[in-house]
Amino acid sequence: MKLHRSTAPMFGLALCTLLLAGCLERIETITVGPDASALLTCEFRGTPDDFVKKNDALPENGGAWTIGERSEKHADGKPRIVRTATLRVEKGGTFPATYATAGDERSETGLRFPTSVRVSTIGPYTYYDFTRTYPRRDEAVYRYHEKLLTETDEFRKMKGVDPSTLTDEQRTKLVRTLVMVEAHKTAVYIERSAAALELDGTWPQEIGLTLRQAALDFAKSYNTDTAAAALAKPDSPEREGAIRREVSTLETGLRNSVHDMMQKLSLPEAQRERFLSAAKREIALRQATEDFGDERWEVRLQLPGVIGASNADKVENGVLVWEFTSAAFLDRDHVLRATSHVETGK
Repeated sequence: MKLHRSTAPMFGLALCTLLLAGCLERIETITVGPDASALLTCEFRGTPDDFVKKNDALPENGGAWTIGERSEKHADGKPRIVRTATLRVEKGGTFPATYATAGDERSETGLRFPTSVRVSTIGPYTYYDFTRTYPRRDEAVYRYHEKLLTETDEFRKMKGVDPSTLTDEQRTKLVRTLVMVEAHKTAVYIERSAAALELDGTWPQEIGLTLRQAALDFAKSYNTDTAAAALAKPDSPEREGAIRREVSTLETGLRNSVHDMMQKLSLPEAQRERFLSAAKREIALRQATEDFGDERWEVRLQLPGVIGASNADKVENGVLVWEFTSAAFLDRDHVLRATSHVETGK
Protein backbone atom coordinates (compact mmCIF):
# COMPACT_ATOMS: atom_id res chain seq x y z
CA MET A 1 0.00 0.00 0.00
CA LYS A 2 3.01 2.26 -0.23
CA LEU A 3 2.01 5.07 -2.57
CA HIS A 4 4.86 6.22 -4.76
CA ARG A 5 4.61 8.88 -7.42
CA SER A 6 4.74 6.28 -10.16
CA THR A 7 1.67 4.49 -8.83
CA ALA A 8 -0.36 7.64 -8.21
CA PRO A 9 -1.37 8.30 -11.84
CA MET A 10 -2.59 4.72 -12.10
CA PHE A 11 -4.97 5.02 -9.16
CA GLY A 12 -5.97 8.61 -9.83
CA LEU A 13 -7.60 8.84 -6.40
CA ALA A 14 -7.40 11.32 -3.57
CA LEU A 15 -5.88 8.48 -1.57
CA CYS A 16 -2.82 8.78 -3.80
CA THR A 17 -2.83 12.46 -4.69
CA LEU A 18 -2.42 13.25 -1.03
CA LEU A 19 1.09 11.88 -1.39
CA LEU A 20 1.67 13.13 -4.93
CA ALA A 21 4.81 15.15 -5.59
CA GLY A 22 5.85 17.02 -8.70
CA CYS A 23 7.61 15.94 -11.85
CA LEU A 24 11.38 16.28 -11.92
CA GLU A 25 12.72 17.44 -15.26
CA ARG A 26 16.33 16.65 -16.16
CA ILE A 27 18.09 18.50 -18.98
CA GLU A 28 21.71 17.55 -19.64
CA THR A 29 23.96 19.13 -22.24
CA ILE A 30 27.17 17.35 -23.26
CA THR A 31 29.66 19.29 -25.35
CA VAL A 32 32.57 17.20 -26.64
CA GLY A 33 35.78 18.92 -27.77
CA PRO A 34 38.15 17.87 -30.58
CA ASP A 35 40.45 16.21 -28.01
CA ALA A 36 37.47 14.24 -26.58
CA SER A 37 37.37 16.35 -23.44
CA ALA A 38 33.83 17.32 -22.50
CA LEU A 39 31.76 19.80 -20.56
CA LEU A 40 28.66 18.41 -18.85
CA THR A 41 25.94 20.87 -17.85
CA CYS A 42 22.86 19.55 -16.07
CA GLU A 43 19.70 21.36 -15.05
CA PHE A 44 17.10 19.87 -12.73
CA ARG A 45 13.66 21.41 -12.21
CA GLY A 46 11.09 20.27 -9.69
CA THR A 47 9.38 20.76 -6.36
CA PRO A 48 11.40 20.64 -3.11
CA ASP A 49 10.14 17.06 -2.57
CA ASP A 50 11.54 16.03 -5.98
CA PHE A 51 15.05 16.75 -4.73
CA VAL A 52 14.76 14.41 -1.74
CA LYS A 53 16.45 11.31 -3.14
CA LYS A 54 16.72 8.48 -0.62
CA ASN A 55 17.70 5.74 -3.05
CA ASP A 56 18.63 7.77 -6.12
CA ALA A 57 21.12 10.65 -6.24
CA LEU A 58 21.47 14.06 -7.83
CA PRO A 59 24.63 16.21 -8.00
CA GLU A 60 25.21 17.76 -4.58
CA ASN A 61 27.57 20.23 -2.97
CA GLY A 62 30.80 18.67 -1.81
CA GLY A 63 31.16 16.36 -4.79
CA ALA A 64 32.87 16.69 -8.16
CA TRP A 65 30.10 18.84 -9.64
CA THR A 66 29.91 22.62 -9.37
CA ILE A 67 26.44 23.37 -8.05
CA GLY A 68 24.12 26.34 -8.39
CA GLU A 69 20.55 26.56 -7.15
CA ARG A 70 17.68 29.01 -7.19
CA SER A 71 14.03 29.03 -6.19
CA GLU A 72 11.10 30.20 -8.29
CA LYS A 73 7.34 29.79 -8.44
CA HIS A 74 5.56 27.55 -10.89
CA ALA A 75 2.58 28.78 -12.90
CA ASP A 76 0.33 27.17 -10.27
CA GLY A 77 1.99 29.29 -7.56
CA LYS A 78 3.78 26.37 -5.92
CA PRO A 79 7.50 26.62 -5.10
CA ARG A 80 9.98 25.16 -7.58
CA ILE A 81 13.71 24.58 -7.39
CA VAL A 82 16.13 24.85 -10.29
CA ARG A 83 19.50 23.19 -9.65
CA THR A 84 22.38 23.44 -12.12
CA ALA A 85 25.47 21.25 -12.05
CA THR A 86 28.57 21.43 -14.23
CA LEU A 87 31.51 19.07 -14.60
CA ARG A 88 34.48 19.07 -16.97
CA VAL A 89 35.91 15.78 -18.18
CA GLU A 90 39.49 16.29 -19.28
CA LYS A 91 41.11 14.54 -22.24
CA GLY A 92 41.47 10.85 -21.41
CA GLY A 93 39.21 11.25 -18.38
CA THR A 94 36.28 9.06 -17.40
CA PHE A 95 32.70 10.24 -17.73
CA PRO A 96 30.61 9.86 -14.56
CA ALA A 97 28.28 6.85 -14.56
CA THR A 98 26.18 8.10 -11.65
CA TYR A 99 25.51 11.31 -9.76
CA ALA A 100 26.33 9.64 -6.44
CA THR A 101 29.67 10.39 -4.82
CA ALA A 102 32.28 7.71 -4.16
CA GLY A 103 31.20 5.34 -1.40
CA ASP A 104 27.55 6.38 -1.59
CA GLU A 105 25.27 3.30 -1.61
CA ARG A 106 22.99 5.12 -4.04
CA SER A 107 25.56 4.58 -6.77
CA GLU A 108 24.29 0.98 -6.88
CA THR A 109 20.56 1.58 -6.43
CA GLY A 110 20.09 4.90 -8.21
CA LEU A 111 20.20 5.97 -11.84
CA ARG A 112 23.25 4.83 -13.79
CA PHE A 113 24.36 6.12 -17.19
CA PRO A 114 27.84 4.86 -18.20
CA THR A 115 29.10 7.11 -21.00
CA SER A 116 32.02 7.00 -23.41
CA VAL A 117 33.44 8.81 -26.42
CA ARG A 118 35.73 6.69 -28.59
CA VAL A 119 38.02 8.47 -31.03
CA SER A 120 39.44 6.67 -34.08
CA THR A 121 41.12 7.71 -37.32
CA ILE A 122 40.24 6.00 -40.59
CA GLY A 123 41.76 7.42 -43.72
CA PRO A 124 41.45 11.19 -43.81
CA TYR A 125 38.78 11.31 -41.09
CA THR A 126 38.74 11.29 -37.31
CA TYR A 127 35.57 9.73 -35.91
CA TYR A 128 33.90 10.43 -32.58
CA ASP A 129 31.63 7.61 -31.39
CA PHE A 130 29.42 8.61 -28.46
CA THR A 131 27.59 5.98 -26.40
CA ARG A 132 25.52 6.35 -23.25
CA THR A 133 23.58 3.46 -21.68
CA TYR A 134 20.79 3.64 -19.13
CA PRO A 135 20.77 0.07 -17.76
CA ARG A 136 17.38 -1.58 -17.48
CA ARG A 137 15.33 -1.32 -14.31
CA ASP A 138 13.16 -4.37 -13.70
CA GLU A 139 9.51 -3.47 -13.95
CA ALA A 140 7.45 -6.35 -15.34
CA VAL A 141 8.14 -8.67 -12.41
CA TYR A 142 6.69 -6.05 -10.06
CA ARG A 143 3.81 -4.88 -12.22
CA TYR A 144 2.35 -8.28 -13.08
CA HIS A 145 0.20 -8.73 -9.98
CA GLU A 146 -0.47 -5.00 -9.76
CA LYS A 147 -2.04 -5.09 -13.23
CA LEU A 148 -3.85 -8.31 -12.43
CA LEU A 149 -5.45 -6.74 -9.37
CA THR A 150 -6.21 -3.26 -10.69
CA GLU A 151 -7.03 -3.66 -14.36
CA THR A 152 -10.56 -4.85 -13.72
CA ASP A 153 -13.89 -3.23 -14.58
CA GLU A 154 -14.67 -2.83 -10.91
CA PHE A 155 -11.42 -1.06 -10.12
CA ARG A 156 -11.52 1.14 -13.23
CA LYS A 157 -14.83 2.62 -12.06
CA MET A 158 -13.03 3.99 -8.99
CA LYS A 159 -10.29 5.76 -10.94
CA GLY A 160 -10.41 9.53 -10.69
CA VAL A 161 -13.04 9.44 -7.96
CA ASP A 162 -12.58 10.91 -4.49
CA PRO A 163 -12.84 7.86 -2.20
CA SER A 164 -15.10 9.79 0.20
CA THR A 165 -17.79 9.64 -2.50
CA LEU A 166 -17.56 5.86 -2.91
CA THR A 167 -19.74 3.35 -1.13
CA ASP A 168 -18.45 1.52 1.96
CA GLU A 169 -18.14 -1.62 -0.12
CA GLN A 170 -16.11 0.16 -2.80
CA ARG A 171 -13.76 1.74 -0.24
CA THR A 172 -13.16 -1.64 1.36
CA LYS A 173 -12.46 -3.15 -2.04
CA LEU A 174 -10.08 -0.31 -2.86
CA VAL A 175 -8.08 -0.74 0.33
CA ARG A 176 -8.07 -4.53 0.06
CA THR A 177 -6.71 -4.29 -3.50
CA LEU A 178 -3.93 -1.87 -2.52
CA VAL A 179 -2.98 -4.09 0.42
CA MET A 180 -2.60 -7.10 -1.88
CA VAL A 181 -0.61 -5.04 -4.41
CA GLU A 182 1.87 -4.18 -1.67
CA ALA A 183 1.92 -7.78 -0.43
CA HIS A 184 2.78 -9.15 -3.86
CA LYS A 185 5.53 -6.57 -4.20
CA THR A 186 6.92 -7.80 -0.89
CA ALA A 187 6.70 -11.35 -2.24
CA VAL A 188 8.99 -10.36 -5.11
CA TYR A 189 11.46 -8.85 -2.64
CA ILE A 190 11.49 -12.16 -0.80
CA GLU A 191 11.90 -14.30 -3.92
CA ARG A 192 14.79 -12.22 -5.22
CA SER A 193 16.54 -12.00 -1.86
CA ALA A 194 16.33 -15.75 -1.31
CA ALA A 195 17.60 -16.55 -4.82
CA ALA A 196 21.32 -16.27 -4.00
CA LEU A 197 20.99 -18.55 -0.97
CA GLU A 198 19.10 -21.08 -3.06
CA LEU A 199 21.63 -20.87 -5.87
CA ASP A 200 24.60 -21.89 -3.71
CA GLY A 201 22.61 -24.49 -1.78
CA THR A 202 22.47 -22.60 1.52
CA TRP A 203 18.67 -22.65 1.48
CA PRO A 204 16.28 -25.18 0.02
CA GLN A 205 13.62 -23.63 -2.16
CA GLU A 206 11.01 -24.27 0.53
CA ILE A 207 12.35 -21.54 2.83
CA GLY A 208 11.88 -18.69 0.37
CA LEU A 209 8.43 -19.95 -0.56
CA THR A 210 7.47 -20.20 3.11
CA LEU A 211 8.58 -16.62 3.81
CA ARG A 212 6.68 -15.44 0.74
CA GLN A 213 3.50 -17.16 1.90
CA ALA A 214 3.84 -15.63 5.37
CA ALA A 215 3.69 -12.13 3.88
CA LEU A 216 0.71 -12.97 1.66
CA ASP A 217 -1.15 -14.62 4.54
CA PHE A 218 -0.65 -11.52 6.69
CA ALA A 219 -2.04 -9.31 3.92
CA LYS A 220 -5.08 -11.55 3.37
CA SER A 221 -6.00 -11.28 7.04
CA TYR A 222 -5.16 -7.57 7.37
CA ASN A 223 -7.94 -5.50 8.93
CA THR A 224 -8.89 -2.78 6.44
CA ASP A 225 -11.51 -1.05 8.61
CA THR A 226 -9.27 1.81 9.77
CA ALA A 227 -8.07 2.67 6.27
CA ALA A 228 -11.56 2.45 4.80
CA ALA A 229 -12.90 4.74 7.55
CA ALA A 230 -10.16 7.28 6.81
CA LEU A 231 -11.10 7.31 3.14
CA ALA A 232 -14.71 8.05 4.00
CA LYS A 233 -13.67 11.47 5.35
CA PRO A 234 -13.31 14.57 3.16
CA ASP A 235 -9.90 15.48 1.79
CA SER A 236 -7.93 17.10 4.62
CA PRO A 237 -4.55 17.01 6.40
CA GLU A 238 -6.16 14.75 8.99
CA ARG A 239 -7.11 12.22 6.33
CA GLU A 240 -3.63 12.41 4.86
CA GLY A 241 -2.12 11.72 8.29
CA ALA A 242 -4.43 8.76 8.84
CA ILE A 243 -3.49 7.29 5.46
CA ARG A 244 0.22 7.69 6.15
CA ARG A 245 -0.14 5.94 9.50
CA GLU A 246 -2.05 3.09 7.90
CA VAL A 247 0.59 2.69 5.21
CA SER A 248 3.27 2.51 7.90
CA THR A 249 1.25 -0.05 9.88
CA LEU A 250 0.86 -2.28 6.84
CA GLU A 251 4.54 -2.13 5.90
CA THR A 252 5.58 -2.90 9.48
CA GLY A 253 3.19 -5.84 9.58
CA LEU A 254 4.50 -7.32 6.34
CA ARG A 255 8.06 -6.95 7.53
CA ASN A 256 7.32 -8.51 10.93
CA SER A 257 5.51 -11.45 9.35
CA VAL A 258 8.71 -12.36 7.50
CA HIS A 259 10.91 -11.88 10.57
CA ASP A 260 8.57 -13.99 12.70
CA MET A 261 8.60 -16.82 10.15
CA MET A 262 12.40 -16.79 10.03
CA GLN A 263 12.38 -17.18 13.81
CA LYS A 264 9.95 -20.11 13.58
CA LEU A 265 12.17 -21.78 11.00
CA SER A 266 15.16 -21.39 13.39
CA LEU A 267 17.35 -20.04 10.61
CA PRO A 268 20.98 -19.30 11.56
CA GLU A 269 21.77 -15.65 12.22
CA ALA A 270 24.28 -15.44 9.36
CA GLN A 271 21.68 -16.69 6.88
CA ARG A 272 19.07 -14.25 8.14
CA GLU A 273 21.51 -11.35 7.84
CA ARG A 274 22.48 -12.35 4.33
CA PHE A 275 18.84 -12.54 3.30
CA LEU A 276 17.94 -9.22 4.93
CA SER A 277 20.93 -7.46 3.36
CA ALA A 278 19.82 -8.64 -0.08
CA ALA A 279 16.25 -7.55 0.69
CA LYS A 280 17.41 -4.08 1.74
CA ARG A 281 19.20 -3.61 -1.56
CA GLU A 282 16.27 -4.95 -3.59
CA ILE A 283 13.83 -2.63 -1.83
CA ALA A 284 16.13 0.35 -2.43
CA LEU A 285 16.40 -0.54 -6.13
CA ARG A 286 12.64 -0.80 -6.48
CA GLN A 287 11.94 2.43 -4.61
CA ALA A 288 14.42 4.30 -6.80
CA THR A 289 12.75 2.88 -9.92
CA GLU A 290 9.33 3.96 -8.67
CA ASP A 291 10.74 7.41 -7.98
CA PHE A 292 11.63 7.75 -11.67
CA GLY A 293 8.02 7.14 -12.68
CA ASP A 294 7.01 10.76 -13.34
CA GLU A 295 10.41 12.13 -14.36
CA ARG A 296 11.54 13.32 -17.78
CA TRP A 297 14.94 13.36 -19.44
CA GLU A 298 16.35 15.55 -22.18
CA VAL A 299 19.93 14.86 -23.27
CA ARG A 300 21.57 17.29 -25.69
CA LEU A 301 24.86 16.38 -27.36
CA GLN A 302 27.27 18.41 -29.45
CA LEU A 303 30.08 16.49 -31.14
CA PRO A 304 33.03 17.87 -33.16
CA GLY A 305 32.68 18.05 -36.92
CA VAL A 306 29.83 16.69 -39.00
CA ILE A 307 27.17 14.38 -37.58
CA GLY A 308 27.26 11.12 -39.52
CA ALA A 309 24.49 9.08 -37.90
CA SER A 310 22.67 8.75 -34.60
CA ASN A 311 19.56 7.37 -32.92
CA ALA A 312 18.65 10.81 -31.54
CA ASP A 313 15.03 11.93 -31.58
CA LYS A 314 15.91 15.13 -33.41
CA VAL A 315 18.71 17.52 -34.34
CA GLU A 316 18.53 21.23 -33.53
CA ASN A 317 21.18 23.41 -35.17
CA GLY A 318 23.75 20.62 -35.06
CA VAL A 319 22.81 19.54 -31.52
CA LEU A 320 21.50 15.99 -31.10
CA VAL A 321 18.53 15.72 -28.76
CA TRP A 322 17.05 12.69 -26.99
CA GLU A 323 13.81 13.04 -25.02
CA PHE A 324 12.44 10.19 -22.92
CA THR A 325 10.85 9.07 -19.67
CA SER A 326 11.82 6.21 -17.39
CA ALA A 327 9.67 3.91 -19.52
CA ALA A 328 12.61 3.88 -21.96
CA PHE A 329 14.75 1.83 -19.58
CA LEU A 330 12.18 -0.34 -17.83
CA ASP A 331 13.00 -3.99 -18.58
CA ARG A 332 15.53 -3.07 -21.27
CA ASP A 333 18.65 -0.96 -21.70
CA HIS A 334 18.19 2.44 -23.28
CA VAL A 335 21.24 3.32 -25.39
CA LEU A 336 22.03 6.74 -26.89
CA ARG A 337 24.45 6.59 -29.81
CA ALA A 338 25.87 9.09 -32.23
CA THR A 339 28.86 9.41 -34.56
CA SER A 340 30.52 12.46 -36.05
CA HIS A 341 33.66 12.96 -38.13
CA VAL A 342 36.29 15.61 -38.79
CA GLU A 343 38.44 15.69 -41.88
CA THR A 344 42.04 15.71 -40.66
CA GLY A 345 44.06 14.97 -43.78
CA LYS A 346 45.71 11.80 -45.07
